[in-house]
Amino acid sequence: MKRGGRLKPRYSSSGAVEAGADWRIWLVGGIIVLFGAVLCSRLFFLQIRDFRLFSALAKGQQQNFEVLAPLRGGIFVTSKSNESIPLAMNKKLSLVYAVPKEITDDESFSQLVSQILGKTKEEIAEKIKDKDSSYKVLAQRVEQEKVSEIQRAKLKGINFTTEVARFYPYGKFASQVTGFLGFHEQNDSAKSSGQYGLEKYFNNILAGKEGFSEGQKDAKGRSIFSKITNEEKAQKGADLYLTLDYNVQFQAEKIISEYCEKLGAEKGLAIVEELSTGKIKALANWKNFDPNVYWEEKTLNVFQNDAIERVYEPGSIFKPITFAMALDLQKITPEETYTDPGTIFFGTQTIKNFDGKSNGVQTMTQVLEKSLNTGAVYIQQKVGKEKFKEYIEKFEFGKKTEIELPGELSGDTRNLAYNRDINYATASFGQGISVTPIQFIKAASAIANRGIMMKPYIVEKKVFADGKEEFTGPEIIKQVISPEASSFLAAMMVSVVKNGHAKRAQIPGYFIAGKTGTAQVANAEVGGYSDQTIHSFFGFFPAFDPKYLIFIKIDKPQGIEFAESSAVPAFKELAQYVINYYEIPPDYVEEEKVVK
Repeated sequence: MKRGGRLKPRYSSSGAVEAGADWRIWLVGGIIVLFGAVLCSRLFFLQIRDFRLFSALAKGQQQNFEVLAPLRGGIFVTSKSNESIPLAMNKKLSLVYAVPKEITDDESFSQLVSQILGKTKEEIAEKIKDKDSSYKVLAQRVEQEKVSEIQRAKLKGINFTTEVARFYPYGKFASQVTGFLGFHEQNDSAKSSGQYGLEKYFNNILAGKEGFSEGQKDAKGRSIFSKITNEEKAQKGADLYLTLDYNVQFQAEKIISEYCEKLGAEKGLAIVEELSTGKIKALANWKNFDPNVYWEEKTLNVFQNDAIERVYEPGSIFKPITFAMALDLQKITPEETYTDPGTIFFGTQTIKNFDGKSNGVQTMTQVLEKSLNTGAVYIQQKVGKEKFKEYIEKFEFGKKTEIELPGELSGDTRNLAYNRDINYATASFGQGISVTPIQFIKAASAIANRGIMMKPYIVEKKVFADGKEEFTGPEIIKQVISPEASSFLAAMMVSVVKNGHAKRAQIPGYFIAGKTGTAQVANAEVGGYSDQTIHSFFGFFPAFDPKYLIFIKIDKPQGIEFAESSAVPAFKELAQYVINYYEIPPDYVEEEKVVK
């Protein structure tokens, strides 16, 4: 073969192309066949087997489905003039963030932004120093006034995102009643829901109902409003209107905080109830918190509403309950006498009066005036264990009031189930059994209200998105004691304020009925009682035509031994305000003293 000539195929003797040449043809043919098979297989999967899947994916890229969040219902209190005042509402707030790589003058940026947002210059400078970043949060829940101020400055490198957020315009005011809108984990995502207080108890109706919108979107994923194919509007949540009176609540919070701070107390509580209806006009916890920044609190205890979520041994304010039983059963009269021994023995255990003294012959009214433990035991023994337990149940101790707040406890009267004499004896003066303040108020309302027990409530009205209104009316639970027993006991409690340990509760021109309580705090670790005390007082007025009941509790005050020097003055100050505010006419007019 000549150099440069064309290579000719070599044939065998039979004329076929030799094996060294035909493998290339087979390889190319095989590749073509294999490619065709893969292509056919792929077309089969795309067009036949997985048709629905890929059709749905394509549809998902072209169509838009959006969940429409509803506006949350508001929470309102009122005043004497029926003005509605919002405790919880929705407000447009902004998240302010920086784009550090766009900021050219860090010094002036930090100076101006820190002044507007109320932060330090150093805080802002620290957040914008990373020039590779395009997103650094500077502040959350920023109000529109501040956003507008920043916008007017025309700064480079600062932006905003807006959201409808839960806002509590009065901050700490009635915070344990309202609770707050927080977040909880659900299916690997955070979802907002009410936490504590009314926000939690009524979360379902406050939250409203989600809506949705179906339609098409453009190549950039934006909704095309003219192409909406299906839509259901979100339904706003219901508004709650409370029985709380803004002015009475404000005054209750002011007074209880002043006394607790002055006495170095651990906690405090003030409740005002309208006796004829059971409406709670004030429910003030101390300490309280700001629900707008609830996450700044270091302990969960501050979110707790002590009126319903905490029990305590009431001490001597329980004695009127024991007296009510005996008066109703006609086992005693206010003038009946007994001889106070000062000490009563139950085997190896003893019960003494708070001062350890024996007082000799005393009337039943004097027993209440002087708050004699031995006298309460004497009355309990006249009532008998069976009837005593029956009245405890009749007054509904150990049972929830079902007030419209979450986490209510039922108290504990299990000590009486052991049927021991000592347990009944100590229960007669409020030791060895536990109650919640709201539970005690429900029972005390029967003493004040001619024997009729009213159900306490805090939500007066719900207003739904469609305009429907649902009212809560006064509810009589039962007649617990007779009107006669109630009248006798009211007179005895007036004597307690006039002659006993509650003299500081007196208000000129008004008969005030009340009772003090200085309860020892149980020692949970070693048993028995510690040297710390809880001071409480409840009173109602005008005593013989009562309009309001006030309950005061101060936990572990420092430097004060008895409730007459702590809870009683707080009661008087709040009672005087309520009398003036509601213009309650006096029982009598005091004679002017003639100065000679």
